[in-house]
Amino acid sequence: MTTIASIKKKTVANTIQDERHWIKAFVTNCSYDDIRKFLGCNGCNRKTDTKKNEFFTCQWCHKKDSISMPRLALSFDAQDDTGSMSLTTFINTIAQLFGKTISELYAPKT
Repeated sequence: MTTIASIKKKTVANTIQDERHWIKAFVTNCSYDDIRKFLGCNGCNRKTDTKKNEFFTCQWCHKKDSISMPRLALSFDAQDDTGSMSLTTFINTIAQLFGKTISELYAPKT
């Protein structure tokens, strides 16, 4: 477990790509309406204009047999005793946060 202040001290020189940190924080400015829905590569998750479930060559990861899949992203503010910062989380964490399946989250609102 770490703090927001210690994460803010990170620089390019002392950070590993894809490094993950666990913080105990209050989440603010987060609502179901803020979830961004898009279609993305099943390899790298980057956004694509390809229709859902179609094969394509991804311009980002160059995977030749990528499939366009539903993806979700959510940006929010987090605060602990040492400070605050804006964070972004993706598909599985969003499903856990809202207690819904990915299909339920991706479906159009009724």
